[in-house]
Amino acid sequence: MGYSDTTVSHFMMNKANLVSFYRPSIICEFGEYVKMFDYTKEAVENILFNDCGNYEIKSSKIWPNDFVPWKEENMNTAKKTIPEEHGYEVLQGLGVVTGELLGGCIDVFPMIIGTEVWPTKTEWKDKILLLETSEEKLSPDLVTYYLRNLGAQGIFDVIKGIIIGKPQDEKIL
Repeated sequence: MGYSDTTVSHFMMNKANLVSFYRPSIICEFGEYVKMFDYTKEAVENILFNDCGNYEIKSSKIWPNDFVPWKEENMNTAKKTIPEEHGYEVLQGLGVVTGELLGGCIDVFPMIIGTEVWPTKTEWKDKILLLETSEEKLSPDLVTYYLRNLGAQGIFDVIKGIIIGKPQDEKIL
């Protein structure tokens, strides 16, 4: 379990034919000050303790829009949340796709593209590409270059769809 920082681990597990769960993060969700968000708690319970063969990823009704530094004096400080206004936004197609997720933090991809951990074009077949960015807030040009690289590898020709995570603060530079 985890995201961003564990992207390489997820690709390694994929290579070993092991299941991994992209999210939640042990520190950021399980170690959340005050309490874990209900949305996350329900997702963990459903994925780990129920039949997740037909698991549907639903949009959360709220999301945190602030950063609470990890300091002892903040142990009783809950993150502020705001209502989700958009839900899922389908940019093209019917909006319903099933398959295995493969991907992670696009910032990390250049570190593993070309290595044994990076999936071959065949291994991308019928997957749903999962993309998110880190708190580094990549420029639109850099994201374009990374996407162009995935296109040059032929990945977009063989996947079923793409899920893009909401960027921090819903903003890109």
